[in-house]
This record gives sequence, structure tokens and C-alpha cells, in this order.
Amino acid sequence: MQFLRKNFITGMTIKEPKINFSTWNMRKTKALSVEDKAYLERRIAESEKLTGVQMVMSVIQRCDSYPEIPWKAFAAGTSITGCIAIAAVLFYPVWPGKEVLLLALAVVPAGGLLILITALLSSKFARLLTGSDRMKTEAGQYAGSLFLENKLSGTPDRKGILIMAALFERQVVIIPDTGLEDRMDNKTLLSIIERMSPLLRRDDLRGALDTGLNDLVSILGYAGKGPDLHGELPDQIIERKGE
Repeated sequence: MQFLRKNFITGMTIKEPKINFSTWNMRKTKALSVEDKAYLERRIAESEKLTGVQMVMSVIQRCDSYPEIPWKAFAAGTSITGCIAIAAVLFYPVWPGKEVLLLALAVVPAGGLLILITALLSSKFARLLTGSDRMKTEAGQYAGSLFLENKLSGTPDRKGILIMAALFERQVVIIPDTGLEDRMDNKTLLSIIERMSPLLRRDDLRGALDTGLNDLVSILGYAGKGPDLHGELPDQIIERKGE
């Protein structure tokens, strides 16, 4: 029995699986249908005319590949099954040591693979392993790159705004340009995001984005007839798989 415990505690090492998380087809949050996309693009054009602000909307499946998820899942699985095996040896020492060791060598990696497969197939479990802070950071960084890539800072009077929904992360990011800072402070942005996020978590993507547009129009105000924006930024929603 001592030999088995020594192998589990000090002598047993398990190689980490080399799996690219981004290549797995996980269950995804429901994306926009053709009808939803057409509706929201009309709403974007209407909102721009009402407020005189250029708006870009984006839907991203996943903002990072999160390569740590497979090895975290495998490590958690092997740790749990290893602890169960040790407890079984300590409290139910009924099997010969050799047979128990052989069984453990099979069960411990199997437990790791089971948790690994669960993480690869379940977005909910994968998010649990990733952590909300990590996902929030990745969504913010991705939104920042989108803002620069789509040249939102090139609008007249710096009045452009990005609304991004990250589906795997279930995060909403709103980035206004400097010309809107007087009306779009952090408290205001947070209040809009807090209204959109519950809808996104319920897989109501259209409802979340529509709510965001309604709040932006209400906060930014009515610009009369509305300026001629010359189509500087596209009204089409940017949809990407991400990393």
C-alpha cells in the first residue's frame, strides 16, 4: 500500500495533452439569423441618423483560443481521480497492491480525459475553467483592436462608437471615441452593458444588441434632421469567429 501512495504522490507524472482548443467545435451561443441581422442593420442606420453618431456593431464567437483550457481540464480530472484512488486505498485496503496500481494507472488518466472532453464540448464548463476576469480582459483587447482596425477614430469630430458582443465570453464591450466622452462616461457605459448582458447570457443576441442601440439613442440624444454621414463607416454587422 505504501508503494501505491508513493507513486501517486511523488512518483507519478502525466504528460499534458497537446490540443488546440480553438479547433474544437464547441456548443456556441446562437448567432444572428438573416432576419435578425437585417433588422439590426436597419436599426444602426436609423440610430446614426437620429444621433449624428457613427456606430459599428460586431459579433465575435470567441476572442481568444484559450490554450490553457485543455491542460487545466486534464489536470483537474487527474487530480480528482487520483485523490479518489488514494482515498480508496486508505479506507478500503481490500485489493492486492499490484492490482490496485494497475487499476490506478488506467483510471487516473481516464478521469483526466473525461474532464478534458467535457471542457471541449461544453462552453459553460470551459468558461468556468477560464475565469471571468480572463474573458473580460480578452474581450476588451479584441474590441480595442476592432476599434482601430475599422478606423472609428477617423469620423468627423471623433464621434464614432463600437458595440461588440463576444459570444463565448458572454461579454459586451462598448468603446466611444473621444468626441463622445462628455456624454459617455464609464458609469453610463456600465449601465448600458448591465442591461445588455443578461440578454446575452440567455442567448438573446438580437435583444441584447437592440437594447444597446435603444439606450445609446436615448443617451446621445436627438440630432434633429441628422448630419450627412457619407457612409464613413459601414452599417453592416461585423461577424467573426475570432481566435
